[in-house]
Amino acid sequence: MEDGSRFMEFYNVVFMQYERNEAQELIPLANPSIDTGLGLERMACILQGVENNYETDLMKPIMDKVASLANMKYEDADEKQKMYLKVCGDHARSVVYMVSDGVNPSNVGRGYIVRRLIRRLVRCMRMLGIRGDRAFLPEICQVSLRIMRHLEV
Repeated sequence: MEDGSRFMEFYNVVFMQYERNEAQELIPLANPSIDTGLGLERMACILQGVENNYETDLMKPIMDKVASLANMKYEDADEKQKMYLKVCGDHARSVVYMVSDGVNPSNVGRGYIVRRLIRRLVRCMRMLGIRGDRAFLPEICQVSLRIMRHLEV
């Protein structure tokens, strides 16, 4: 019997009891623990009835902003355009979180990651036809910042 898409895993339990050292040996942890694999995005998908993380209210508004700058709609985009929109949404959100944690673009360490994320975000925006003298990146990051502020407890 094949279940296909009848079931969806939305939660898992992870038993953490070992540390693997450089020699690949398993060493018992001093304080074993149990973690759950229920993430915010996964629960948002379930509660909002959408197929993936990108279509939740945590990410879709960012992609919608990028799409509007490209004079398109996410729903009308082809698969390649949707991929670029997803990269833009993901990278904009990551940059906002990293900068808010005090990580600035640079040539080393975590700053290099921020710099690479920004470069890929801008590249994907260009692939969607977004060009010009206007500073588009702050407009996109503002949407992510509004979502982040909404989530603050």
